[in-house]
Amino acid sequence: MVSKLKDHVAVMYFGELVEMRTTADVLKSAQNAYVRRLVTTVPHLHAGWLEETLDALARPELRITPLPTDAVRTSASFVGS
Repeated sequence: MVSKLKDHVAVMYFGELVEMRTTADVLKSAQNAYVRRLVTTVPHLHAGWLEETLDALARPELRITPLPTDAVRTSASFVGS
């Protein structure tokens, strides 16, 4: 999407600028690991993408089974407690 809107892109990570180049260069060969991960996680939309996604999510092996209530335990310790 960004490649359709801007010629250059700047990416920040935790408030620091980690990459700033032409959009084409960033999408083709990101230098920063965080930026590479962002680029690879962008979905590629095409005709039928929604149906494919919904079909994939309907597969039984992807269903999330909630844990029984008694299986959920809090193991956090608090300072001063």
